[in-house]
Amino acid sequence: MSIKKSQKQSCHPFSLLFSEAFLKGLDMRALLGHIPAGKGQSPKTYNRGLPHQNEQECFMDLKGKGSNCERLIPASEMKEVPHPPYQDSVPVQLPDGDWLDLPLLPLPPDFDTAIAFLCSNQTTFEVEDRLTTEMAKLAKQWDPEVVIGMPTLGMVYAPIVARKLGHERYVPLGYSRKFWYEDELSVPVTSITSPTVPKQVYIDPKLLERLDGKRVILVEDVISTGGTLSAELKLVEKLGIELVGIVVANRETNVWIDRLGAIDPKWPSLVKSPIRYPLYRKTPEGWVPDMSTMPPE
Repeated sequence: MSIKKSQKQSCHPFSLLFSEAFLKGLDMRALLGHIPAGKGQSPKTYNRGLPHQNEQECFMDLKGKGSNCERLIPASEMKEVPHPPYQDSVPVQLPDGDWLDLPLLPLPPDFDTAIAFLCSNQTTFEVEDRLTTEMAKLAKQWDPEVVIGMPTLGMVYAPIVARKLGHERYVPLGYSRKFWYEDELSVPVTSITSPTVPKQVYIDPKLLERLDGKRVILVEDVISTGGTLSAELKLVEKLGIELVGIVVANRETNVWIDRLGAIDPKWPSLVKSPIRYPLYRKTPEGWVPDMSTMPPE
């Protein structure tokens, strides 16, 4: 491909530079710092309009913000769980005996209580694969025909669990209201990480036929206070779906048990997960588990 210029047309060196960069597939951002001189001119530096001339000072410092990273520890490297108090992270045992070291996340308003934080859309693919494999094993006891995934992080696991169960697709819920959605097919929801900002969760009415007469399970990333799952259960109740079980990646604390039990006494015993852990309380020496909040096996 070639670009021809009319003899009468005058082309600024800046335009020629970008045309050449486009054709060669170059990163045009890298060319902004220096613009070649026109005939009879001295080389010029292009002013980006930024407050600093040093290029490294023009960008945000991406370090020192902390991390939500988890770490897999083989069972052979840690025969038993270290004794508390813990400092920045806590080990949680996986069903196969390996350990998942999770960062501790202090909770507002006083930040004296913390959870072991599994940020589901930031884990390694290996952790995601191992958790969803265990979740699919737990789900098989109910012989489900359809998997419903709860936004946002439940939808990290739901399609993978559905695929590992041999399903062709799953049913996603969503927070974004499309113009053809119906308000009666939605419920408000809050969660432990966004307790003051209630959202509305919807199901696409065009997905209802996938649920008709089917054995259904809910897949979620975590259950803590039970706020999110309570909303899902109310939506399921509205729809008259045959819900046979609930699988989450992790159960945090036991606060959710009474909340789900108030909807139906059967629900707490139907919530399964590969990992579980209690709340952690702050002490002068570090964080210690509050075993009174440990969810049941």
